[in-house]
Amino acid sequence: MKMEEGSRYMFLIEKEINFNNRDFFVLSGPDKRKYLLDRQDYADYCLEPGKMVDCRVDKINCQGEVFLEPRHPVYTEGESYSFEVAGTEERIEKSGAKTEVVLLGDSRGKTISVPGSVPGYSDIKPGTSVNLVIDRIIKGELKVSGEANEKHSPKEEDSRVREFYIISRSKGIDGKDYFLVKDKDDEKYTLAAEYYSHYGLKKGSSFRGRLVKYTSMDRLTVEPLNPFYEPGSIYNFVVHELIRISENQLYLIVKDKHGFKHRTDFLDGVEKGQPVKCRVEKMRKGWPVLVPV
Repeated sequence: MKMEEGSRYMFLIEKEINFNNRDFFVLSGPDKRKYLLDRQDYADYCLEPGKMVDCRVDKINCQGEVFLEPRHPVYTEGESYSFEVAGTEERIEKSGAKTEVVLLGDSRGKTISVPGSVPGYSDIKPGTSVNLVIDRIIKGELKVSGEANEKHSPKEEDSRVREFYIISRSKGIDGKDYFLVKDKDDEKYTLAAEYYSHYGLKKGSSFRGRLVKYTSMDRLTVEPLNPFYEPGSIYNFVVHELIRISENQLYLIVKDKHGFKHRTDFLDGVEKGQPVKCRVEKMRKGWPVLVPV
């Protein structure tokens, strides 16, 4: 069968695997193919191997990659819910600009943040309740309309290495931690701290990096130089696991000398425990994109 964008299907959670220092669920779909789901994004969904999970096919990109969104255990997109106002807090947008968010408590005791620019929410008082329509749920996060238009840098992507300085570590609108950094022209950017925890970055230090866009739709961001790998170079790895996504699609999980595990394309004739060589094609969100050689 062929799955379609926007449709929902049932998937079986087969097992957990780890690579790039993150845990993933391996799901088996109704089309008999395997899919990966980031466990961290759905930590409060009570997902575990052996369970069935209802997922929406959120997107199928031009490479045929399928992105899934499990059904939220409490909230439904397009529906209105009551939230208690816990207060306000100053956070940073991805451009580095400071903004005020309204903190709301949900029915499970969790706190979600709403940009203060959302009409009707900028002057609400702690202890009161508001009704909020859930527009979208993406990677387990509740999204509402009215988010502030962020300031975009006028600079363009380039391969030149430049120096960046870490100003602070702050919470973003989404509640996750970000490093606020600036370049020599005082242009500010943010880095998702979760992707670079193994780099040893901290407030007051500096690092060298490049300005990149991960896709044509993404805003300009910073990719620090990796302390372990250099794009274009070849390194030794050991095959940790073979993952079959479909009859004709296999992945290798390989382990490096630092103890990190990575996903890469399948190489004919390799077996678990066997050494392999991979070239670092590029860096993406703190981790190397590997190509077997």
